[in-house]
Amino acid sequence: MLRLWALIASLLQRCNDMRIGFALPNIGPIGSPEAVATVATRAEALGYDSLWTIERLLYPVQPQTPHQGTPDGALPEPYKGVAQRFA
Repeated sequence: MLRLWALIASLLQRCNDMRIGFALPNIGPIGSPEAVATVATRAEALGYDSLWTIERLLYPVQPQTPHQGTPDGALPEPYKGVAQRFA
């Protein structure tokens, strides 16, 4: 029984050491530099451990190879909200 309590105490200690982070609003209509700065500043004030961003997809304006996930070969519309065009 003592081993069980030691295990429970160890698990509870790990919970106290948990670090919480979240993703920044860096894409879509709310993904402005001002929004990122505001959220990051507030997160720091609240004691969050980390902030995460979504990577941008780069896609060509005139692709040489069609996208395999769509019938017409075009990049799906939801992807375009996180992508930056390049020529």
